[in-house]
Amino acid sequence: ANTISRLSANAFASYPLLQTLVLDNNAITTIDPTAFSSLSALSNLSLVGNSLPCCELEWLRSLGASLASSGGAFGSPVCAGPVGLTGATLSALPGNPICVRSCGAVPAPIEPNTTTATTVATTTEIPTTTVPTTITTVPVATTEATT
Repeated sequence: ANTISRLSANAFASYPLLQTLVLDNNAITTIDPTAFSSLSALSNLSLVGNSLPCCELEWLRSLGASLASSGGAFGSPVCAGPVGLTGATLSALPGNPICVRSCGAVPAPIEPNTTTATTVATTTEIPTTTVPTTITTVPVATTEATT
């Protein structure tokens, strides 16, 4: 079995004429949005058997739809999360699925009362008109230990 877990930025830059890429049944959990950007001839991509966080992959769902609409093929991975999308096929999701924080709920607006209103007013200003409905992720550099 293959054990690829991550596709880095421009992972296939050395293969610009690659037309078919099959990465089925790996342990891929992270794909940089630029991993396939150098593959100008790509027409078939398969990621079947991999579980990925679907809220971060609208770009991949769009790429798969584009390949399929131009006569190519897209073997879709399944969602590893969030709750509610787990196990769903990425290509079957509507565009921009609503994703919530990892706790599984969108925070509710704070209702003022005499106790909390006084405390909040003296510490910070909290907006009450907008509640986030999506998550934006920021890449974090990681280091690997060597022995």
